[in-house]
Amino acid sequence: MAESVKAHRRGVSIVELAIVTPLLLLLIFGVIEYAWLFLKASGISNAAREGARYAATAGVTDLGQLTAWNSPLMRALDNADIPLESATVTCATVTPGTGQPVTVQVTVPYEAVRLIGLLPGPANLHATVTMLKEGV
Repeated sequence: MAESVKAHRRGVSIVELAIVTPLLLLLIFGVIEYAWLFLKASGISNAAREGARYAATAGVTDLGQLTAWNSPLMRALDNADIPLESATVTCATVTPGTGQPVTVQVTVPYEAVRLIGLLPGPANLHATVTMLKEGV
């Protein structure tokens, strides 16, 4: 009789393990996926900030300078391992004039930076930064 109780307890433990393991794995992979999402969102935010800082300087007068491969914005995206071809950069205006607002927006589809893909995420990651243009 004692052996049947031990076998029963062992069977219950296996069933508990079978129920809890998928939930635990889902939780662990969810934490990893969303940590990755926040890491990439931080990189995109930093790139937008670098782009706005660069666009606010007196020498920048068009969007082409902002999106050139060697601009601070593109280097920040590259440093954050964001695929440059997937990033969309928009800038409201970069016309010269002291005190004019310059708004830079960077948008990246989440599919381009997704890590695991088991859990739902946003369609796009984006950041917007506005700074005032420096004088000439």
